[in-house]
Amino acid sequence: MPRRLLRHFRLAVMAAAALLLVQPAAAHEQPGREGRRSDHPPRLRAGVRVLDAPALEALTHSPEGRTTLVFGSITPSLRRLSRGDVLVGSASARAPQGLLRRVTRAVRRDGGLVVETEPAALEDLFWRARAGARVEMKAADIAAVTAQVEGVLVPDSEAMAQAWSPGRLEFELLDVVLVDLDGNPTTTADQVRATGKLGVEPSFDVDIDIAWGQLRRFQFTNATELSGTLELDGRVTVADLDRSVTVASVRFAPVTICVGPVPLVFTPILDVQVGVSGNVTAGIRTSVSATTPVSAGALYENQEWSGFVDLPDGPEDIAIEWLAPELTGAATATVYAGPRLSVLLYDLGGPFASVYGYTTLQAQVLPSRSWSLYLGLRGSIGLVVSVPTTGEKIRYDLELFDRSFMVAGGAF
Repeated sequence: MPRRLLRHFRLAVMAAAALLLVQPAAAHEQPGREGRRSDHPPRLRAGVRVLDAPALEALTHSPEGRTTLVFGSITPSLRRLSRGDVLVGSASARAPQGLLRRVTRAVRRDGGLVVETEPAALEDLFWRARAGARVEMKAADIAAVTAQVEGVLVPDSEAMAQAWSPGRLEFELLDVVLVDLDGNPTTTADQVRATGKLGVEPSFDVDIDIAWGQLRRFQFTNATELSGTLELDGRVTVADLDRSVTVASVRFAPVTICVGPVPLVFTPILDVQVGVSGNVTAGIRTSVSATTPVSAGALYENQEWSGFVDLPDGPEDIAIEWLAPELTGAATATVYAGPRLSVLLYDLGGPFASVYGYTTLQAQVLPSRSWSLYLGLRGSIGLVVSVPTTGEKIRYDLELFDRSFMVAGGAF
C-alpha cells in the first residue's frame, strides 16, 4: 500500500469500527434475538463538537471529497472553534453521508465561517465504548436502485417496496451481454450472455470493544441468504475469458445512530455483479439453481486484520436444481453472480464483503465425450478507503475464499 495512503487506510479502519457503536434497541434486530448491550455508557474525548441542525443547515459548501467547510452563519455549536476540535454531524443536504472532521483552522468571513479540516477517526471521538447489534436491510430502507447495464430488470421507485417486501431483493437477468466481440448489440452470434434471477437477503452483524481510546476488537459479518438461477449462453468460442460487470447498484438510505450525543452515519451499498471466465465454446448452454446462506466477515484483533467465512460443508447443505448442459465440444466455463455489500461511515470508508455463487462446466472430448458440473461459492473481504482530497474510493482485499462441489456429470 502506498505510504501516502497509510493514514487514510488507518482512518478507514477506524471508520469501519464506528459502524459497531450502535445501541441494539435502535438497530433492526432479528426477532427473538437481542444484540449484546453496552456494559458501560460510551465516554467521549474532550473537544468533540456535535453540530446541531442549524449548523448543518448553515453549511453551504459540500464537504464530500474536500477539506474546506463553509458555513453561511455562525451558530452556537460553531462558536469558539479551536484547532484540534472534532466536528461530527448527522446526514444533511450538503453532507449526505454525515460529517467527521478535525479542525485545522477556522476563519470568520462575511458573517460566516470557513473551516479547514482533515479527516478524523474513532480515536478522536471515544475513550471507551463496547456494543454489538445486527442490522437487517429491508426494501423500505432503499434510497435508489440503478440498473447499470441493459438486460437487467429492477422495479421502479414506486413499485420497489411492494415488489421486494417482505423477503429478498430480486434481480432479473433478462439477457445480460458479458462478451460482444464486435461491440454491436444487434449482432448476437458473437456474444456470451447470462440470464436468470438472483435473490439476496442481506444483513450484517457488528461487534466492537474500544478501551483507552484504542480499538481492541472489531468484527463485521455479512450474513446473506443467496439464491439464484444462472444460465450461460455461449454463442461464440472465446479462450482465456475473464469478464465481469456490475449489473445493478442498490443504495440504502443513510442511517444515523446516536451513541450518547454523537451521531454515527453509515450508508450500506449493494452492488450486484455478474461474470464469466474460462474457455467458452459456441453452442454451450448450462443452467443451475441454488439457495444457501453464506457468512463472510472481517476481524480486527491484537492489531491484526483477518477474514473469515462460514460456507456449506457440502452439496447436501444446498438446495440445488440443474439442467443437463448443451455442448458442441470441449470447454471449461464458469458463470457467477452475487452481491458486494459495502458499509461506509461518513465519507471515510468502511468494510465490504463480496459473495458470489458460481457454476463451472467442464467438458472434454478425449478420451471420451463427458461433462462435469460444479457449484461453488467465492468472494473477498476487505476495506474501502476514501482519499480525502479527491473522494476516490480504493478497495483493499484482506482475504479471498473459494469452495466448490461437483453436483452432476454425464456424457454428450
